[in-house]
Amino acid sequence: MRYNDRINPEQSKKIARNKYAERHIDKFIKWSVETRGKLLYKELEELHDKYNIKCYGKSNIKQL
Repeated sequence: MRYNDRINPEQSKKIARNKYAERHIDKFIKWSVETRGKLLYKELEELHDKYNIKCYGKSNIKQL
C-alpha cells in the first residue's frame, strides 16, 4: 500500500514548499508597497536567498 494512498507525496511536498515561499514573498511585497511606498531590491534578493528561489529572467520551474 502506498504512503497515505497517494501516488507521489514527495512531488506534492515540493509544490507545497514552493507555493509557501511564493505566498510569503507576495505578502512581503504588498506590505512593503503599502507601508513604505517602495520595495527595495536588496530586500527582495534576501527573501529569494532565504527561500532558495532563483530568478534569472527565464522560468526555472521544471515541468512536473
